[in-house]
Amino acid sequence: VQSLRGEPTPASGVHRIASAEPPPTQVTEKVGYSIEKSMRLLKDGWTDRQEALLQQHFPEYIASGLIENKEWPNFGFMDEEAWLDVYDVLLDCFDIQDEDWKEILFKAWVARVLNHTVNYCVRGYGVAMTRLHRYVEEVQHRFTMIEKKAMEEQGLDKSPETANFSGPVFAAGSTATDGLAHDGSRVKARRRKGEFLPNSFV
Repeated sequence: VQSLRGEPTPASGVHRIASAEPPPTQVTEKVGYSIEKSMRLLKDGWTDRQEALLQQHFPEYIASGLIENKEWPNFGFMDEEAWLDVYDVLLDCFDIQDEDWKEILFKAWVARVLNHTVNYCVRGYGVAMTRLHRYVEEVQHRFTMIEKKAMEEQGLDKSPETANFSGPVFAAGSTATDGLAHDGSRVKARRRKGEFLPNSFV
C-alpha cells in the first residue's frame, strides 16, 4: 500500500465489487484460532526499540495500550478508529526490512483481531461480517464527504460518471492514500481534543 502513495487517482474512477456468494458452513461455523493463545502473542517478543518506536511515532493511547500487554492482556482500545490511527502511522513509517517494525505491525493487528472477535465474532459469522461491511460503507462515506468538500473549495464538481457513486471520490491530482491520511489526521486531532467519536464508529 505504501507504494501506491504516488499513484494518481482519476476523479472519474469507480471501484466495483462483485456480489459475494453465500459462505459454506465450514467457514461460518469453524473455530479459526484460539483467543487465549493469541493473547500470549501480545505479551511475547518485546524489545526496548519496539517500545521506543511506539512512543515516538504512535498516539499515546496506542503506544501505552500495546506496551501494557507485556504485563496484562489489553486490546479493548484497538477499535476501528484506533486501527485507522495505526494505519496512518504505518503508511509513513513502516519499514518491511525492519524486524521491530514488523513485530509492531503484527502486535497491532493481533490486538485489532482480538477486539473485533470479542465484540462481534463471538456473536456469530453474520454479525461479524455485517459490522465489517457497515464500517467499510461508513469510511467510504466519510472519505467522500471529505473529498467533496475539498472539491467544492477548489470550485470543482463531481463528474457525471461519479455522481451516483457512494464510495470515495478523490479530487484530481490526489493520490490513492490521501483520503486515508487526511481522515486519520482528523481522527487523531479529535482524540487529542478529548472528543468522543459517534457510537456507530465504535
